[in-house]
Amino acid sequence: MIIPIKLAGIAIACKTAQAYSYKRKNYFKGSPDKSIEYKKTYKPVNHYQRPGPSILSVVSQAISSKIKGSPQEDYLEVVKNTIPQDARILAPTYRGKSKAYELWDIDSDKENELIASYILNDEITTMIIKKQNGLWNIATEIKNPECKSLNFRTLANVTGKGKQLLLGYVDKDNNKELSAYNLKNYDANMLFSHRYNKFSLLKLPDNSKGYSKNHLLFWNRNQRGSYDVEVKVWNGNCLEAAKKHKDAMLGGVLPLYAKRLRTNPKNPDNWYELAVALENAGFNKEALYIIKAARMQKLSREKSEDFDSLENSIRHI
Repeated sequence: MIIPIKLAGIAIACKTAQAYSYKRKNYFKGSPDKSIEYKKTYKPVNHYQRPGPSILSVVSQAISSKIKGSPQEDYLEVVKNTIPQDARILAPTYRGKSKAYELWDIDSDKENELIASYILNDEITTMIIKKQNGLWNIATEIKNPECKSLNFRTLANVTGKGKQLLLGYVDKDNNKELSAYNLKNYDANMLFSHRYNKFSLLKLPDNSKGYSKNHLLFWNRNQRGSYDVEVKVWNGNCLEAAKKHKDAMLGGVLPLYAKRLRTNPKNPDNWYELAVALENAGFNKEALYIIKAARMQKLSREKSEDFDSLENSIRHI
């Protein structure tokens, strides 16, 4: 049977859940053959031949021992020496994988610039530090007052022209807001800002020619205890909803979260995000199936409550 392209995301989701359920159920059945497990093969060695190193290898080693590579630059120390004395370096909290600094080629000169953020007096500053004539200097700064932490920081193409700097801020009331900046000639101009609870980037074709740029997925809490997933795109002047929301959900959003689940099925967040995406796409039956499969794992109390709220929301639609 040929599966329509638009339903590929759902097919992947259900197949992933079924495969994972079967794997858990049959994991402890049977026992491995120990004789095979410890069986090794050995290659016979001719002890009568002791070939010495070739002339080429000897010369290469001699040359390499005399040539010392340039020492690795301590970028963190560069950042520490650049920020004010009482400032504190901020690493984005998104997914817990962010670093204190990034190395990105902002101006396409094939040399990386240094991007870092710090907080001082309830104001977050993000710096772009450029190296010129062997010295690091601040090329531009972006300041955002009355914020307590940085949730997100990346460089991505959201306009179709070059790459823009995306910064996600958390204010004193724990509200999150994403701001996008154009960095042409290091003149930081804010293009837009948008509130969110969760955020993802998704690359989708933008027209019939197959040209693509990043769509922005904003997750915001609703009164049902679940999330509304908005698919936004830059139209040249502002953010707007994707013109074909259903196609974006089926052709991009569902496969994105199904892939995350397939990559790491042990993470409850991946099950939850796929279930929410299915609900937003109108596939409530499939969403309930994912929720049921997710409960096979050991869930924290908080995560169990999230799945309960989502299930209640779906059943009362």
